[in-house]
Amino acid sequence: MAPHSAARPSVVVPIALVIGAATASLALAADPHGTKRAATAGHFLRAQLPSDVQQALAEALGVGFRVHEGHMLTTQASLEPMWRTMAKDAQERIDRRSLRYMVHRHFLQKYRISIIGMETLQVNSSSSAAEAKLLAEMIPNFVRRSLEGASAEAGFSFEDTAALVAVIEHLVEDHGHEQLEAAYKARGYDVTDLLTRDQLLDAMEAYMLRWMFGEDVQGLADLEKSSRAEIEEGMREWGDFFTLARGHIQAFEHQHLHAVASEGAHSSGLREAWNPLQPLFSFADAQAVVSSISTQFGSYWETECEGLTQVLLKSERRATGRVPLSRFYAAALGGQWHFTESPAYLRQLGVLDDSSSFHGPQVIASNYMQSSNNCVVAHKHFRVCCANPCQDYYSDLEAAIGAPEGEPEEILAIVSNFSSGLEDAAAGVTKKLRAQLQEIAEAHHGKIPLHGRLFAQWLHFVFPTECPFPYKSGSVSGLSPKEFGQDRSTATMAEMKEAVRQGKEKARVNRSKVEDVEDSDLDDYMDAWSHEEELLSPHLWQRPRSTRSVRGTLRLVLYALATLSVFVLGVLKPAMQTIGVASEHGYLSGWLGCCQQKEARSWETKAHFV
Repeated sequence: MAPHSAARPSVVVPIALVIGAATASLALAADPHGTKRAATAGHFLRAQLPSDVQQALAEALGVGFRVHEGHMLTTQASLEPMWRTMAKDAQERIDRRSLRYMVHRHFLQKYRISIIGMETLQVNSSSSAAEAKLLAEMIPNFVRRSLEGASAEAGFSFEDTAALVAVIEHLVEDHGHEQLEAAYKARGYDVTDLLTRDQLLDAMEAYMLRWMFGEDVQGLADLEKSSRAEIEEGMREWGDFFTLARGHIQAFEHQHLHAVASEGAHSSGLREAWNPLQPLFSFADAQAVVSSISTQFGSYWETECEGLTQVLLKSERRATGRVPLSRFYAAALGGQWHFTESPAYLRQLGVLDDSSSFHGPQVIASNYMQSSNNCVVAHKHFRVCCANPCQDYYSDLEAAIGAPEGEPEEILAIVSNFSSGLEDAAAGVTKKLRAQLQEIAEAHHGKIPLHGRLFAQWLHFVFPTECPFPYKSGSVSGLSPKEFGQDRSTATMAEMKEAVRQGKEKARVNRSKVEDVEDSDLDDYMDAWSHEEELLSPHLWQRPRSTRSVRGTLRLVLYALATLSVFVLGVLKPAMQTIGVASEHGYLSGWLGCCQQKEARSWETKAHFV
């Protein structure tokens, strides 16, 4: 059959390669001493990169590898508040670690997508193994030069950051197109075929299986041998996934019906009008549907994440965001199949808190929800995960403060207005937490670095169920269960039962102490506090900084005013009294008269020029 509209070639490019290529071209082009090198780099990109990569870059960045202006403006607007709080060098550029942080946070906050190798401060060091693996896969020397060589040393501008985000956004949208081709083939369709709505739904069912299983080729092969009834029995969410795909197809139809009615709109940038009188779908139409699923699936899955959080927090130790491991496994033995990770795997993820000798090992709920084992979709270079509620707090702080550092009083005022928990309770900033915030400020010349480990830790203790506990870089890892070892990552039935038994025994032995300990829970769990600082970027220390806080400046002003008052009362007032006495005796009449005449002339002179 003749194609209804020209389909875009399916180009699935490793994100690492595009990151390297895009960043190299942008950073070199922005180098004030590198005009010639920028031209050379552009030639290198076009001459050395494979043709499919050139095509992907051309589509994402435009002709000559430039980002489309409209997309760039939208991306810059979303990044700008965060950018204002990044520590920068003298040329207003950020380092590679800050670039990774911004990119990762943008995708997790907007799409619930975690870019592998660009995880935040809490998970990976600045030269993480995941990133090294990511960068080594395609054209190693070129990619390493772009993110680790001279370009990285020169830093990255705001435009570089926005362009990099725009490239990855484009690639995430297009990521599923190769899987879509495989889905067509599995159901006996050709990419040149026009499909009815039912046929498209059939192809989308095959696609959703591939989207969900990601790199698990064997699991996909086993499931495709099953009937739909068997699939629904094995995957309780399968009916919802199918409904999701149907909804995106209907949204596509509605959008194009509206476009035709408005005269002149085109189908999702495909530059071909969709004919509502001929309800047949081309491969290009299916690509558009897949792109919308890729970028919106995270928002759809958030309901599941919220439900899992509520189940986990039913076993929480009072307002601490911590669940004793014994209760965690008791829930698993009671039918909550999610909570089966082994203690060794939980420690590797940074989820297990061993700081309390009284309570024993505890699962940190916010870290658990953010860990890679709770990501529903895992592909080679990204995962679809649960949202991080703490990022919304950061966004509000960044918008209000607009700088890398803030005054402790200002931060307290902002944070006190935040709500927390499922019931939107007010933030619980205790006296101890206020003192802890002031201690952080004292270590940083009276100010609070917004993107430092100590402040992230403070936010965790204020909002324990929303903000993950931050670890030093490299101390924990974001390995998936498959990467850690499928057998080692899951607790055995014997391990879970033993943990529950030990929990009950500890509760029995300490029963007389429980009431006293529970009363001090809100302060007791801060035993996990670590005084180790780690800033996102060293630029915060390298830039010129004021060593005086607002409080210190105000104190200096008040001291100056007090000194001036003493001077007025102690010196000027007696002097004026003496002058008054002298004038009464006529000693100063001649001198004052002379001055008055001069003053009058001066005013006359000024009036002349008005």
